[in-house]
Amino acid sequence: MGRARMLRSPETWVEYVARVTGYASRQKVAELAGIDPSSVSRWHKDGKPSPESVVTLARAVGVPPVEALAACGFIAAHEAAAVIEVTQSRSELSDSELLIELGERLAERVPRRQDDDITGRLAPPDDLAEGVEDDD
Repeated sequence: MGRARMLRSPETWVEYVARVTGYASRQKVAELAGIDPSSVSRWHKDGKPSPESVVTLARAVGVPPVEALAACGFIAAHEAAAVIEVTQSRSELSDSELLIELGERLAERVPRRQDDDITGRLAPPDDLAEGVEDDD
């Protein structure tokens, strides 16, 4: 019989922190993240940091905050992998950004057929044409 393959369980938060910090000491982790060392000690006891601490640590060590939030269990891994689209209020856009947005929207529209030939020769309205005589 072949050997049974052992499946590795997912990392705990403490294991994740150790890996992303290069197995730094608790004191060094606290210094890196700019958080109280007692917070890091609590992670080792109960394994659950605050979301703010997770994001702070992630930014300090250069990993995506959503990755750290998933490692801690605040969000699911598939949520971390999802595309996140952040939209700005139109009132927060600069004039240039508004013009670009307007141009993109207009470019997406289906061209409309022009019924009027605005470049053609202009003729006087019918009521004026009756009173005009040729000079021939």
